[in-house]
Amino acid sequence: MNPIFYDFKRGVLRISVIVTLVIFTLAGVGVAYAILAFIATMPNPQQQVLHSYIDTSTGEFKLEVLLLNPDLKPIDGEISYKLGCYNATTLRQLQEDLQLGKITPEVYEEEFEKLLRIIDEDVVRSSSGRVVVVKNLREYISRDLIYKLYINVTTVYGTIVQAIRTGAGTLYFPLEVNNKTVYVLVSTPIPFAISSIRVTKDTITTASQETLIATPIPSAVVSVGVVGEVEMKSPGIVSTSLYALGFEKSLLITSLYSFKDVYFDVYIEKLNVTEIPKTLSINDIEKYFEHVGVVHSGIGVLELNMTLLERGLRPIQPSLYVLLVSRSENSTMYAITRTNISPLQGGVTKMIVSTQIVGSVGVSLFITFFPVIVLYLVYIYIAKPRAQGALEFVLARPITRFELYTTRYFAGVLVVLVATVLFYTALVLSVYFFTGVLLDLYQSILLYAGLSLALIAFYSLCYMLSAFTSGTRYIVVSVITYMVFSILWNLLVYLVVISLRGFGVGLAQELMRAQYTSYYFTPLGIYYFMQYYYTVYVTGESVLTIESIINPLFICISTITWITIPVVLGWLVFKKTSLSG
Repeated sequence: MNPIFYDFKRGVLRISVIVTLVIFTLAGVGVAYAILAFIATMPNPQQQVLHSYIDTSTGEFKLEVLLLNPDLKPIDGEISYKLGCYNATTLRQLQEDLQLGKITPEVYEEEFEKLLRIIDEDVVRSSSGRVVVVKNLREYISRDLIYKLYINVTTVYGTIVQAIRTGAGTLYFPLEVNNKTVYVLVSTPIPFAISSIRVTKDTITTASQETLIATPIPSAVVSVGVVGEVEMKSPGIVSTSLYALGFEKSLLITSLYSFKDVYFDVYIEKLNVTEIPKTLSINDIEKYFEHVGVVHSGIGVLELNMTLLERGLRPIQPSLYVLLVSRSENSTMYAITRTNISPLQGGVTKMIVSTQIVGSVGVSLFITFFPVIVLYLVYIYIAKPRAQGALEFVLARPITRFELYTTRYFAGVLVVLVATVLFYTALVLSVYFFTGVLLDLYQSILLYAGLSLALIAFYSLCYMLSAFTSGTRYIVVSVITYMVFSILWNLLVYLVVISLRGFGVGLAQELMRAQYTSYYFTPLGIYYFMQYYYTVYVTGESVLTIESIINPLFICISTITWITIPVVLGWLVFKKTSLSG
């Protein structure tokens, strides 16, 4: 085998190099976990849809939950819930005592917690974003009780916790049908509209009932905050939320309970209708409404081919009527809500994840600490064998000193490129596995180019240092170099700027300008430039202060200089230095 190729293969296939590649791969998975852990601490952007009922005649309890990410797409997670109940008469007496000043708010809270009984609880993992629990409650179910659901939701986007206290939890509404009481809970993402299901023969009432939802206890205790109407005697109840996802489609989310498990045709108010009559014949529905789909008892998600946004990302109308109709031979069941239109920016989930990938717990953490691995590569390729006199033995083969120098340099470059690929691939696939977010090609190019070129530039600098020193002296010098460029660089820049101009107005802009100017003079600077372009691509927002500093041509010149000049200088020293140890 050609000695050059032999030395190249032997340099790449070292045990230490293979361990390095494994470490980079594991680092990618570890950084992905760190990113998800950090996202979980952010303000929670996730949503959930609830549908639940308690049948007092049979004791049957059903809970259905749909978990949604910030883009309103299903996402898996864990749900823990507690179903609580308390006596309405006793609670009203407590409220009266509080209002009359007989007890303090603190005592009221304590007495409420004593009054509340937990009759069921469980922890369930979702499948395709959905959780369905159906069981018969062991405890006696009474019409005289008030029921609340306390639910904690945990996904990769964080945890939503409902404490078991006054004012928390979600209230069940009692519906009376055929002398039977069923407690029902329906909830869709805020803002939502809610209404009872009614029965009619041929006329639909569309007039909006501007009253708060009826509650079995004073509304001061249960803050609902939704305009609509819920009747106690009704065959069902529905909650609706309407989102404009862009200029081409919208999303309607429903949570529906119907005493009869039948399908409901869903209609949306037509955009070209000037006014809908307060009463409407069943046969005239399609004059004023557009049919968009079918739902039944439970949670429904309908994607609508309706443009609800103006060019200024504002709704064409602030709200629209949503009509649900189920027809039979003798009668018709219907529910109508006036639902607000909520614009939803597309790609929120991807932007959250993509931003954190280059954040302080993402790739920035990698670029701060992993130049140490590059430093070690140079040690095992040049510095250590030179200190042991092993390079003289290699030169006894038919290979020149220049070939030895360049072969081991390019072997290290190859290891850096492969290691970065493994790290980046492990990171991206891990993030995709947990969040469903996959970076596009342009993002990948920016991130990979910044990482690999920065590490190659630092590798070149360390390779030059190995020509001047060897063994322990190389380790000392290279570690100091690493500390300066990887950890202390920004701090040194800040100290210089503050010492020259002091504190005052515009210091932040001055520090940012100095920081990005200094990146031209560090081997790791290319990463920070690529990180900026990556962030601009993800968020769509540029920073004028940074734009005034960075220049693509200067970035290229700086990167090429940091890669080539140290190697050339190192060779000028290496070709004359003693390799005998």
